[in-house]
Amino acid sequence: MDSWKKAVFLACLYGFLKEFCPLVPFFTPYLTEQSGVTRDDVFTEIYPVKTYTLFAAHFCTLLVADLLLYKPVIVFGASASIAVWYLLGWGCRLSLLQVSQFASGLCQASEVAFFAYIFAISSTANYRKVAGLSRSAILLGQCLSYSLGQITLSLSSNDVRTLVYVSLGSVVLAFVISVVIPGPRFSPYLHTWVVQRELLAPSGLQRSPENGNPYRFPTPTSIHGNGSSASTCNLISGLDGLYDHRPASANQQFAGLDFPSGYMPSSSHMYSDIDTSSLGYAYSDGNSDISDTSINEERTSPVAKESRLSNCRQVCSASLIIVWKDLSEAYRNKTIVVWSLWLVAALCVDFHVRLYSEKLWDSFGVVDEQSGSYLYSGAAQALAALLGTVLSLVVGFTQVNWHKYEELIVGVVMVISSAVLVVMSHTDVWSAYTFYVVFLAVFQMLSTVAMFQIAGQLTCQRFGLVFGLNSFLSMFVEVIFVLVVVNSSNQAFSVKTQFAVYSGFLGLGGLLFLIRALHSSIHNRYSICCRWRPTHDDPETLVEEQR
Repeated sequence: MDSWKKAVFLACLYGFLKEFCPLVPFFTPYLTEQSGVTRDDVFTEIYPVKTYTLFAAHFCTLLVADLLLYKPVIVFGASASIAVWYLLGWGCRLSLLQVSQFASGLCQASEVAFFAYIFAISSTANYRKVAGLSRSAILLGQCLSYSLGQITLSLSSNDVRTLVYVSLGSVVLAFVISVVIPGPRFSPYLHTWVVQRELLAPSGLQRSPENGNPYRFPTPTSIHGNGSSASTCNLISGLDGLYDHRPASANQQFAGLDFPSGYMPSSSHMYSDIDTSSLGYAYSDGNSDISDTSINEERTSPVAKESRLSNCRQVCSASLIIVWKDLSEAYRNKTIVVWSLWLVAALCVDFHVRLYSEKLWDSFGVVDEQSGSYLYSGAAQALAALLGTVLSLVVGFTQVNWHKYEELIVGVVMVISSAVLVVMSHTDVWSAYTFYVVFLAVFQMLSTVAMFQIAGQLTCQRFGLVFGLNSFLSMFVEVIFVLVVVNSSNQAFSVKTQFAVYSGFLGLGGLLFLIRALHSSIHNRYSICCRWRPTHDDPETLVEEQR
């Protein structure tokens, strides 16, 4: 088995174990039983903590995920999930339950790094397949665990703490997997060779041994013929490759670069090629006459310390420039913009529907008076996860030209989802469960499509940055909705009104996408009709004129 396939398998196993938490569909009754708080307090005092945490955590994730090569963020998320279930098992005060939701927000924010990692260790040709596999692994874990929870509580309502222990054991195993999964070998942000090139690119300066540097740093022009952001990304991608996807010949990979004799960049040299002339010492190939003692003395001098501080500021400044250039380049792509807008809207609505669906079941009176649990919640979520698993695998292993009709597809799905939310919140309980399953399954399917569509259009591996920004914006919208329609000061907004608000939000977005798709279709047809116009140079025109 190839190295990248092993890494994908371990990542999918991690996603499966992290989501194997059978208590999730019965979260609200468990919280009310353990802490003694009312159901209204759960929805207004406990759950909003997770929303606010996600909002802040996503901002941090989009900044550091690519920088840390994803794996540390995944490990941190796994450790946060352990804290969640430990606090839920042994914490009974309101403050501890709020802390558990804080940790839950940190854990969920790490999913950005998880999906970014999946794409970072895979080649572009496999993006569609790995997106389907990773999403289906997560959903399969949810399906099996929710089914287990439903069966357990149906047989005995006193075994609810057993579900906590099962969840805790599963996330502990997920933490072990997160530690052993291999990480990508290249970080495009703080590779000093790239940062130095970014600093020098505006002036086009070619550093060389003659001006006090070990070797010259080529600008994008010397490699790709222009200084565009895409060239920057290609240069970065070509430096060290991603996980086990290097070219067959390193000489071909670095052809045209003026390196010293016998020097070839690799993972082991990732941070050894920084411009050190300003620090009081220079690059040495082993034949230098400078002694280690003199170098150490120069390093500890006040001038060298000040130079290092200045150099660090330059590195940070150049890294921010790279971030801004990459974001500008990414969001000039139409496909990325379309699917990102859908993700922002869909992630926000899906988060709210999942978190507050139990409050909707309350309004239908489907709570078991003896156990306090929702009779069908686990079964409905398990069925939704199962259907989402099948659909994610289908779109992952089926060749479909999503790019051709992307605006129409997004618009139709958003309008249909809007109608589903309206029907789900203003009908009987069985119809509500049915449309709930449909809504979640369709969301999971199109989320899989959006992930590999965006990843395939990125000119360089800034998965954490783009995915993190989309998730951050979705939580920004969700925070606004929580403050307006969920906060305890706005009791006039019932749960059905909240679902109606989100339905209108999706419906408006869907109509805008449909209008855009119609406009694009008319414009394309008009362009095709007017593309060929006879001229005097056209042979057929000359024949007609001669007649």
